[in-house]
Amino acid sequence: MNKVFLYVGFVTLVLVAIAILTRPTEADYNHYLEKQEKIICSGKDFACVQENTGEKLELIETKLQNRVFFMVIEKTFQGERDTKTTTRAFGMFHMFFNTSIEKAG
Repeated sequence: MNKVFLYVGFVTLVLVAIAILTRPTEADYNHYLEKQEKIICSGKDFACVQENTGEKLELIETKLQNRVFFMVIEKTFQGERDTKTTTRAFGMFHMFFNTSIEKAG
């Protein structure tokens, strides 16, 4: 019985360590936006471009919640025609889940 608890404890410790070490960062999310949504930001200022439409976007808000095992991020961009695009994602294990894009205006 003691060995079972020891193995379960060890496996749990390993899983916790993996989750902590593989939590994505904001830079990972920016790379994800470039790859999946074709939103490319220069990094120096708040100017971005949506590659597939050619529309210039300005980053107006970033909400980032870093937790021990995961992160939640939301970025809001304003387009040239006063359109707002909001992207949201849940990140864990160097991946993003439950991503959504909401366009208004």
